[in-house]
Amino acid sequence: MVPIRSQNSILQELVAEGVLNGYPRNPPSQQLKQQLEALKIDDILGRRPKNASMAKAVLSGLWLLHGFLDESHSLSQDLPTPEGALWHAVMHRLEGDFWNSKYWYRQAGRHPVDQRTQSHLNAEDLKLLGGSWNPSRFVDLCQSEASGQSPRKASVITQHSSEVTGDVDRIAVVEWESLFEYCWTAA
Repeated sequence: MVPIRSQNSILQELVAEGVLNGYPRNPPSQQLKQQLEALKIDDILGRRPKNASMAKAVLSGLWLLHGFLDESHSLSQDLPTPEGALWHAVMHRLEGDFWNSKYWYRQAGRHPVDQRTQSHLNAEDLKLLGGSWNPSRFVDLCQSEASGQSPRKASVITQHSSEVTGDVDRIAVVEWESLFEYCWTAA
């Protein structure tokens, strides 16, 4: 896993409480929603942001991490940046809108986060993805799993017991952390 490099206790707490790898299996916490609604980017950065778009991308990632897709979506769709497109793509993948997810990955184009993600994936994950990080292939893997047509299991996959789910979840967390750390550093 990519460590989130921050001494900020608010950020550390929010990231530690993340449920990305459990989404959408666990409903988002309404108590946490209130905390996120009150959150100011200056509070978690410990200063004014250097880059307002990246700060907004950080917030989009935090909402997404905790399963609040609508809130993340409203932030990412208003970001006319590659990072906004990436958060938008991840959000649509999580909601199961796979075609739309691929569209937004194409809008983002090649991005430094791709290399970060690639470097943090293990050999088994890369093998599942055909040898290298490719967001479109990852969306296909997620779609295959969601439809029960996983290449790794012939039987119907349940969300809670699949070996593939563990792999997909792990890859999704690596991608989230890579994108979040990139946006955090630039914010």
